[in-house]
Amino acid sequence: GFLGSMVYFGMLLGAAIWSVVGDRVGRRFAFMSTVVFTSVFGLASAFAPNFPVLILCRFLVGFGLGGNLPIDYSLFMEYLATKNRGMFSVLLSGFWPIGVMLSSWLTLVVMNRYGW
Repeated sequence: GFLGSMVYFGMLLGAAIWSVVGDRVGRRFAFMSTVVFTSVFGLASAFAPNFPVLILCRFLVGFGLGGNLPIDYSLFMEYLATKNRGMFSVLLSGFWPIGVMLSSWLTLVVMNRYGW
């Protein structure tokens, strides 16, 4: 729905903006900033007093996550030996959908267990 869409909209803007920040001030600083940004607003989402604040928090989580994904990928590739870069690139990309499937499964288990 709308709430989930706001996360993806935030990711769209975050990827565009954080990539420039990473190029200007360094990927390490940008990466750590996106981690803090995503964590702070993710926690704030849990304490949102109403739906509009929750939407804003989820947008900002997406903004941080949108920067985090491309920056961590490029940072990871910079530190790998050229010989291993292809294999680890595939592994890094391949575990994203596996993580999504596992988190979806865990959500179903928790929802059924607690009657949500």
